[in-house]
Formats: sequence, structure tokens, C-alpha cells
Amino acid sequence: MDFGKIFGFIFKDNDWIKKVLIGGLLYLIPVVGACFPIGYFLSHYKNMKEGRDLPLPEWDEIGEKFMIGLKMLVVYLVYTLPLILLWLLTFLASFLFLARGKNETLGGILIAVFYLLILLYYLLLGIILPAIVMMFAENFQISDGFKLGEIFGLVKSNLKEFLMLFLILIASSIFASLGIILCGIGVIFTSFIAFGIYLRAVAEVNSQLKA
Repeated sequence: MDFGKIFGFIFKDNDWIKKVLIGGLLYLIPVVGACFPIGYFLSHYKNMKEGRDLPLPEWDEIGEKFMIGLKMLVVYLVYTLPLILLWLLTFLASFLFLARGKNETLGGILIAVFYLLILLYYLLLGIILPAIVMMFAENFQISDGFKLGEIFGLVKSNLKEFLMLFLILIASSIFASLGIILCGIGVIFTSFIAFGIYLRAVAEVNSQLKA
């Protein structure tokens, strides 16, 4: 895997500043802002799989990019439903046992178990996320993101590669958080770049698996 290419391809586009500025500003749109950068890089995903990273897409056909991003976001949100349930159970256990001062030992055990399950599910979702993206990006259909047999089969057969992508996800997330240093507002631009970096890595692994 060419890490230099993965982490640096965006900055080699002649108009990368303009394209990143637009993508970052679109992030600011309430509720649905994230759909634009997701759709932007997913629309470029096929080119990235074929090693044609540049030029980055123009911000045209923005409605189509938005819909692609919205569908992917829906897929991801469905996968996070167990996390939401676990957080609610943690809050409920805290309220019933700790806040009311009853059965604190039992409450502490339940909360610890829920936190452990939350951590394990975060890890699982982080590892299988690239396979979900690979499946979805074939046709940009929501149903493709839930082909669980194929998703888990792909991860199981190529665990080393997916663990590497998990590490890249962590690295790109750290990069995204660096934008907070720039008076907070910079995070919208670093988040946009980070998503592109992560998808570039997913595209390369997908190409290797199909080679």
C-alpha cells in the first residue's frame, strides 16, 4: 500500500484548495451537510480504484453527489442503531442504580458490561466499515450495504488488509481533529480531507482484492 499516495493525493490537484473549501463549507449545512463530502468522494471512488486519483471531481452534479452521500449515511446510521441502544441502556442503568443510590454494585457491573459491548461494537464496525463501503459503492444502492454474508466473508478472508484500513481510519480521524486547532472552524476542512484519505485507502484495497 502506497501511504504517500494515499495521504497526499488530494494536495496534488491543481485546484485542491478551492475544492476542499467548497467541500468544507458544505459540511456546515445543518443535519445533511456530511452527505456532500461523502457523495463527492464516493462518486470519485471508481477512479480511485483504478489509480486515477487526479484530477479531483469538480463540484458539479451536486444533487447526484448529495443523494449518493445520503444513501451511504443512511446505511451507516442503521449500523449504529445497536450503539444507540447500548448507550440508552447505559444511561438507564446509571439512572436506576447509581443516581438513585440503590443496588450500586449491580449497577456498576451492568454499566461496565455495556461499556465493554460499546467498545467491542465500535471495533467491529470500524473493521467491517470498508467492506460495507465496497459493497455499497458497486451500485450506490442502500440494500447493497446490508449484504452481511458477503461483507463478513470479505473481511474474514482478508483480515490483515481490513485491520490496516482500521488503522488508517484512526489516523485519518486524528488528522480530522487537528482542524480544531484552527479556531475550531478548520475541522470542517480537515474532516473533508480525512474522508478522502480513508476512501482512497479503501479503494486501493478493493482493487488489490479484485486483482
